[in-house]
Amino acid sequence: TSDLQQRLQNATSDLQQGLQNTTSDLQQRLQNATSDLQQGLQNTTSDLQQGLQNTTSDLQQGLQNTTSDLQQRLQNATSDLQQGLQNTTSDLQQGLQNTTSDLQQRLQNATSDLQQGLQNTTSDLQQGLQNTTSDLQQRLQNVLPWETG
Repeated sequence: TSDLQQRLQNATSDLQQGLQNTTSDLQQRLQNATSDLQQGLQNTTSDLQQGLQNTTSDLQQGLQNTTSDLQQRLQNATSDLQQGLQNTTSDLQQGLQNTTSDLQQRLQNATSDLQQGLQNTTSDLQQGLQNTTSDLQQRLQNVLPWETG
């Protein structure tokens, strides 16, 4: 009986020790698994935060580039319009100057033609008057001897 009790006591002690060892091992495994999960969660969270930061930075850079490009295009378009306006204004001024100069030349030519025509007409009338006067004087001289005779 004493031997059975000793065996039972030993078996019980072995089982308790095995249970304790198993419990300790499971607790260690649970702790390790929990630590691994926490580390994985921390790594995943860090990766997501870094990815978000990178994406945000990329979007900000893209927006800055797009804004800069649009500003440059607006500046170029404005410069082109100003140059076009300046060119058009210059062309209109040159055209006006050319037209004015042409009209002044035509007016000068027309005035000169009229003056020459007036001078020619006056000269013709004076010559005609002189011729008529001379003719009448000649006729009068031809008639006078007959009248006095």
